[in-house]
Amino acid sequence: MNRIKAVLLPVSLLMMILMTGCGDDKTTTLWDPDVVAKPDPTITAVTPDSGLSGITELTITGTNFSAVKEENIVYFNTAKGEVLDATPTTLRVKAGVVTPEGENALVKVRVIGAFAFSNTVTVKLKQAVEYPVTLQGFEQPSAIEFDKDGNMYFSMLTSDVTNNIVKITPAGVKTMFTPNVGGGFKFTSLKMGPDGALYGVRNSARAIFRMTEGAAITTWTAVTPNTVKLVDIDFDNAGNLWACGDNQSLFRLDPSKVLKSYPFVANATALRVVGNDLYVAVKKDSSAMLYKFPINGSGDIDPAAVTTPFVNIGTAYGYKVYVNQFTVDALGNIYLATNDAAAILKVTPSGNVAPLYPGVLLPLEAMFITWDNSTNLYYSRSNGTVSGKTVDQTIAKVLMGVQGANYNGRR
Repeated sequence: MNRIKAVLLPVSLLMMILMTGCGDDKTTTLWDPDVVAKPDPTITAVTPDSGLSGITELTITGTNFSAVKEENIVYFNTAKGEVLDATPTTLRVKAGVVTPEGENALVKVRVIGAFAFSNTVTVKLKQAVEYPVTLQGFEQPSAIEFDKDGNMYFSMLTSDVTNNIVKITPAGVKTMFTPNVGGGFKFTSLKMGPDGALYGVRNSARAIFRMTEGAAITTWTAVTPNTVKLVDIDFDNAGNLWACGDNQSLFRLDPSKVLKSYPFVANATALRVVGNDLYVAVKKDSSAMLYKFPINGSGDIDPAAVTTPFVNIGTAYGYKVYVNQFTVDALGNIYLATNDAAAILKVTPSGNVAPLYPGVLLPLEAMFITWDNSTNLYYSRSNGTVSGKTVDQTIAKVLMGVQGANYNGRR
């Protein structure tokens, strides 16, 4: 009996303690009944219903969005878009970057303070950058050009030794336009001439080469003096060929090869004739500059009359950013192929400078650049490492949605 009492007494005391503890205490919870949740957002429509991944601006209409744009989070699959403007019924958003496999992107909206996501709407987002040429790791493309029929030509160095010009038809048929040449030559500029031949300069030599299909590359002419170095060429409306490099002058050759020099002491890295203007990129100290020289009725320029660059890339964007080559669209915007991580910089007619397609182009040097006869920009991109992955040198096609400025040799 004493043994039973000894067991029951502690149990009774424990029960009394537990019952006392349960008296008037309130239960603690994460739920706050006084918090009023925002209404869940809904999507009525997304316009347009297609565009470019990471580029196109879309308008989302619906209900219960926040007027504070930072409180709206828009997903394209798992990628976030950039909310540019917001009202309770409208969001203007730059599309998120999706993979090729995820081009049928599911769009949904989350509003901070609401419990649930919106419904989902599908939009089709095409990749803004394509890679139209299949190359091996030992094949290095450089200068690119198109003819009036849409055939693409590019200089290709194989195993750092053999060079030839490759031709690819609009149907994708690939042939060797010129026979192989040894010596490690690399063309830094190719332009179609008014006579239908392909012209080019290579390895900073003073010679200008002329090429026709199936024939050996020949020297069209050589610019004097023998210290001249040429890196880029272009044709004007009169069929004159303009050339530049790290020299004391800019050069013009008429169709009969008569040379005229225009004093301009500079390391001119690229040029382009647009309408009646000659644009020239210059590398000076830690900056790049872009000059604009009017071509007068006699076909001449006066570099001495232009004392200020059209734009100074150093002050407008950043120093130690240099221009390898550039092209222009039909609206007058200039696209600089650079050594910068942004790769291509866009210069507006008013001189504003900003990266083209930030977050979309790989952060590797853009070396050579051109426009096809339509709305696509092409550039040779260097090799390198991106996110721990080795990427080979290749040619990239960038969908621009705007026509390129006329190339005078493509007739």
